[in-house]
Amino acid sequence: MVLAGPAERAEWVQTMGCGFASSDDIALDPIAHTISHLDGKSLFLARIDGEPAGAAAANITDAIGLVNGASTRPDYRRRGIQQALLAARINHVAGRCEAMAVTSSPGSASERNIQRFGFSLLHTKAIMIRTASETP
Repeated sequence: MVLAGPAERAEWVQTMGCGFASSDDIALDPIAHTISHLDGKSLFLARIDGEPAGAAAANITDAIGLVNGASTRPDYRRRGIQQALLAARINHVAGRCEAMAVTSSPGSASERNIQRFGFSLLHTKAIMIRTASETP
């Protein structure tokens, strides 16, 4: 697990996009690129045998530690990458915030992993996305 610096930023973006992408998703690399350049955002990169396996981000806003944006590449799933990324981000923000927040899809493996770390459900909401080129 490494705290990714400028030299690893492109690899973080590619890993983040690859972990979220599926055949029916829009390209997520531009979104990951934007996230990677936000002020105060800490980027985490997990490796297995030197290869990028997962990526995640964290930051502190208004005394809330946001441990958000985790992604595991499909060929590295079920190996504890998400849990390792979550533990690293919790440790990174702990002691510097009053509370922590994280998001996941309801009923997902991510939600179960997050609950194992002591998080409880606050509320659910739908997040919708569309390509910018579509006309209303």
